[in-house]
Amino acid sequence: MSKLNLCILAVCALAALALGHACARRLPELTGPSRRCGRLELMVLAGVLVLGSLAIYGGFLVGRSTFAYRDLGLDTVDLYVPFYTNLIEGIRGGTLGAWNFEYGLGAAAPSYQSWLLDPFNLMLVPLGLLLGTERLPLVLVLVQIAKILVSGVTFALLLTRYCETPLGRVVGASCFAFGGFLILWGQHYWLGSVYVLFVVTVLQFERLMERSSAPRLCCAALVVAISVGWSAYCGFMSLLGCALYCLLRLIHRANGEHPVREVALGTLRLLVPVACGALLSGIALVPYASYLLGETSRVSAGDGSSLAGQAGAYLTSFVPLRWIPMILSRLLGNGLLSISSEIPAELVPPTESFQYVNCYEIIMLGFGALAIVLLAQFFHWALTECSARDRALVLAATALVLLYCLNEFLPALFNALVEPKYRSSFVLAAPVCIALALGWERRVQAGRVSMAALAAGAGLTLAVLAWSLVNTVDARMLCAAYLVMVLAFVVLLLAFGRAGAHAGPSPAVTMALAGLVVAGGVLDGFFVTQVRGTCDAGSFPRRESEATRDTMDALAWIRESDPNDLYRVEKTYTDWGAYNDALVEGYWGVSSYNSTTDGDVVEFYRTFWPDSLIGDSAYQNFRRDASGRTLLSQVGVRYVLSREPLEDSSYQLVHQAGDVLVYRNLGATPPLFSRDVVMGESALERLTSPAALQAAIGRALVVPDEVASRHEGETGASLSSALSLAGPDRLTGSLEASAPTVACLSVPFTTGWDVLVDGERVETFRADVGFLGFEVPAGTHDIEVRYSLPGLGAGAVTSAAGVALTAGACLVSRALRLRGERRAEAPA
Repeated sequence: MSKLNLCILAVCALAALALGHACARRLPELTGPSRRCGRLELMVLAGVLVLGSLAIYGGFLVGRSTFAYRDLGLDTVDLYVPFYTNLIEGIRGGTLGAWNFEYGLGAAAPSYQSWLLDPFNLMLVPLGLLLGTERLPLVLVLVQIAKILVSGVTFALLLTRYCETPLGRVVGASCFAFGGFLILWGQHYWLGSVYVLFVVTVLQFERLMERSSAPRLCCAALVVAISVGWSAYCGFMSLLGCALYCLLRLIHRANGEHPVREVALGTLRLLVPVACGALLSGIALVPYASYLLGETSRVSAGDGSSLAGQAGAYLTSFVPLRWIPMILSRLLGNGLLSISSEIPAELVPPTESFQYVNCYEIIMLGFGALAIVLLAQFFHWALTECSARDRALVLAATALVLLYCLNEFLPALFNALVEPKYRSSFVLAAPVCIALALGWERRVQAGRVSMAALAAGAGLTLAVLAWSLVNTVDARMLCAAYLVMVLAFVVLLLAFGRAGAHAGPSPAVTMALAGLVVAGGVLDGFFVTQVRGTCDAGSFPRRESEATRDTMDALAWIRESDPNDLYRVEKTYTDWGAYNDALVEGYWGVSSYNSTTDGDVVEFYRTFWPDSLIGDSAYQNFRRDASGRTLLSQVGVRYVLSREPLEDSSYQLVHQAGDVLVYRNLGATPPLFSRDVVMGESALERLTSPAALQAAIGRALVVPDEVASRHEGETGASLSSALSLAGPDRLTGSLEASAPTVACLSVPFTTGWDVLVDGERVETFRADVGFLGFEVPAGTHDIEVRYSLPGLGAGAVTSAAGVALTAGACLVSRALRLRGERRAEAPA
């Protein structure tokens, strides 16, 4: 922990004291009944959110460190920062398209659609273009702070349906805004956006349940479209969470003579914007679904069991008992057990269906040191003062939360019953923070604290904190700070919390108590954000920096000396990370980290160079394979950069830029090539040893059996070509074949590629297991190869249908509203 961060934390604490003093002077306004968010409330909430954000991210804002990690959050450096750098530079340079040649061997936009269509890119991209990628660390942290502000204000608007006072809403909204999911998963940038979009979606459905109107229906449909079109994965989790929330709310609102009918009609009314939004998202959803189902290695058939069988298995599977202290610990703070280290398996043992026990993948809550204390007060209020129906609904919501935490069915259901995953734990934040706000407002703020509930809540909290302190890997200071907060809160309540029969604590005490509630989430956020292995200004991946000057000079020389042809470049060293330096530095490479890599490319690696895959198929690194240099030759790597001399006669030193040596690979295969013979895929399958497989692909072009049979017995034909990049996803040029032959272009064989020879589209097929193959007639020909998103036309039609359905629904909604108004105005 740096002294600068401690100074920033101290300054923010002093500013918070000043804000609390100002609020204490206007406490009657903040604790008086008000069902709408007024100016004072929004100003106080904004002050809390800004000060909390400065406390957590201040070190990043001043530039001492950056919002990227080299510990368990290494994905930020290996994956996301390179992507955002490439995105901004691609837009600036006009090279952004449906295909990215600089992402591994090449990648279609749907493979990274969740990052590309993140709604907060509407802020990130303009700021990145304005400030440049050299200021990307600042842009990333500003976007994260914007997410905190949006989530806090939106949740305060949602709380107007629950809390009667502005201060109650400020406390609840602050707990939500600094919730552990947004703070911790927000470090991976795009995934934190689902937290914000979820609460926005819930608010839109709440507004629609209150009053059906065309504007409210359009808003709900638009939010659904954004959620689903951005990421089907996140959209599914968000809508499923909204469905459970809305069902409980519809039951709560059904006060007429026919409650079942009211709930049914209300459900149908909410399904309309869902259907409209799903159709509206078609232009993004259909191409993504086409890619995901047809190309990616991420979709698997599972173990063959039916959905009912899988659901039954998960329903009967519970987490180990040793998980329960961990879950309670993470309810208070995500960093209490581990800030940046692996959670020991003996402390939180992995299960057969869940092997990802680390600070990111395990359940995320993190609502501050006083979360359990306030929940205890909430349950006392709910069980003693709520109606029987509302008590039942509270118990139902509590049961759902507990089932999510203790049983595997709901985590698996939110993951489409593939396997239990806790990336959907953001859905728990809304009910928990609503309960925290009500526990604060109805008991603590009102001066009606239940001593029994306080004893139970404080006792359990102290026990959990003691367990965390004993077992923590690297967070003893945070555990100790939490203990101090809880003890201070209890002492203040016992001494000053019950000033009269129904009078609340004094203004100063009230604000001190509120400050302790909010400070817990901020402090947890500070530790899991700043007390980490962050990148400094020199180690943050950048295209232009002192660390990469020689590399960029070498790449510039290559472009100048070989400007009119296509080729790949690789490095024997790394500047930023092991996988995606090409995205940062702007060249066509090989190594990559992509969890939705084209399935044929994955099969290519597994067949010929399996050691290049690290762990699962998401990681591809030629340096890990003993015969990795033959891989480079096979996929067309013409130039290799090295900081050490290469003792290999097939590599010719052609240039030196600083300490970077530029070698030309004399054995590199051209980007478009043929072989003397073709081999059917079934013949390849009969080979078993890696050496035999690599030898086969070096002398023969592997094609589907039906293509091989058409060319059986043909003698080898020479093929020469000249190709150039004519657009972000378009290649043009010419080729000459001495006889009819089969050609292979070393781009992944992905649906969406069209090959035109002399303006006529030709059949394409898989060549060399993972690449684009087609037949070439003898002679000289013009060639064009272009990529377009598959299903884009069908998606556009789907979106047009969504527009029509939304317009029709709005007209029907307006007609029904006018008819209802006329009936109300008619004389009895």
